[in-house]
Amino acid sequence: MLETVVDELLDTPTDTLTASLYVTLPPERDHNRLVFKNAIVEARGLLKQASDSQPRQALMNQLDDLQRRAELWRDNAGGGLGVFNAPGFERVVPLSDEVTNHVSVGPAFSLLPLLRERTEIARFWLLSLDVKATRLWRGDAQGIERVQMPEVAGIVLEDEAGMREVLAIDRPRHDGLASHNAGTAGTITHGHGKGDDDAKGHQRRFFQLIHDGVREALGDSTAPLLLAGIERHQTMFHDLATLPQLSTEGLKGNVTALTPTQLHARAWEAAQRLDRSTREARERWDAARFSGRVESDLSAIARLVAAGRVGHLLVEAERRIWGTLDPTLGELTLDATQEALRDPDPSLINVLDVLAAQVLRMGGEVTCLPAGQMPTEAGAGAILR
Repeated sequence: MLETVVDELLDTPTDTLTASLYVTLPPERDHNRLVFKNAIVEARGLLKQASDSQPRQALMNQLDDLQRRAELWRDNAGGGLGVFNAPGFERVVPLSDEVTNHVSVGPAFSLLPLLRERTEIARFWLLSLDVKATRLWRGDAQGIERVQMPEVAGIVLEDEAGMREVLAIDRPRHDGLASHNAGTAGTITHGHGKGDDDAKGHQRRFFQLIHDGVREALGDSTAPLLLAGIERHQTMFHDLATLPQLSTEGLKGNVTALTPTQLHARAWEAAQRLDRSTREARERWDAARFSGRVESDLSAIARLVAAGRVGHLLVEAERRIWGTLDPTLGELTLDATQEALRDPDPSLINVLDVLAAQVLRMGGEVTCLPAGQMPTEAGAGAILR
C-alpha cells in the first residue's frame, strides 16, 4: 500500500502547493482530537506564508474539511496518520505509532517520513517470555525500552482461581486490576497449577492472555517481534500466535537476569539479521565504494541527482538539512543556521526530501537509515549508476 501512495505523491506536479501532515495519535480520543487539530493549525500557519493565494485558499478549505471529519482521528486512535493535500488531491494513510510528528508545506510532498515507515529502519519488538516475569520491549539501533502491555500489566496469576478471575475480567475495564498487582508495571507473574495437564493448560491460557496484550500494544506496527525465552515457551507461543509481526528469529534461554544493555546487544544482533534493506544498502555502498562509484558530498550529490546519475540514495532518516535547490541544475545552497530548527525560514526546503523524490522519479532507489548506520556524515550518500 505504501508503495502505491509514494507513486501517487510523486506523480503530483512539483509546481503546485502541497501540505504533508504526519501525526501520531494517542489512544485517548479527547487528546488525539487536540493533536490532530494542532497539526491542522500548524499547516494553516505555514500556508499563510505562501505567496500564491489561489492554491493557498484551496488548501486551507481542504484542511478545514479534514478538521471536521472526526473519523480520521477517532478511528486511528493509538496509531499514526499521514495526510497529503494539494489542490484537488487528498490521500490519508494509516501509519504505525512510530511516525514522528511533522508538518510540511511546499511545492512538493514530504516523503522521507513515509519512506522511513516503509523500511522500518531496524526497529524491533522483543517479548521476553517467562511464567514468572514476562516483559515487552521496543528497540532500535540506539537502545531498548520497556513497554507496558495494555491488558495484562500488573496482573498476578497465582493459582487456578486467580487465573479464572483474571480471564473473567471484562476487557475494556482496567480499574479492577489493581488488587492483583504485586510487582512493577509490565511484569506478569504466574504460579504453579495442580498436575501436569492443569499446568500446561494454565500456561497456554497465560500465553494467550500475553498474546492479546501484545497484539494491542503493537497495533499496526510492521516492525518484527522477536521472542526470548526457553524453547518450550517459545514453541507454545508460536503455536497459538496469530501476530503478523512475529518472527522466527529470537533469543534462546531465559533473559530475565540480563541488564537492558546486555538485552539490547543480543536483541540488536538478531534484529540486524532481519533488517534486510539496511544490510543490502550497506553492502551495495561498500561494493560501489570499492569501484569508486559513491559520492558523500551533498553539493556534488545534488548535481549528480540532477544529471540522473544516482541509482541509489542513502538518506539519514531523522536528519533535516534546510536550504534552496534548483532541481534542474542541481545548484544547492545550505543554511547551517536553520538545521537545528523545527520550523525554519519558510523559503527553505529540506533538501534531503527533495533529493529523495528526484531519485525516485528518475527510477532510482532510496533507503532511509538511522544515523548509526549511515556511511557518511553529510546526511546522504549516493551510489552512482
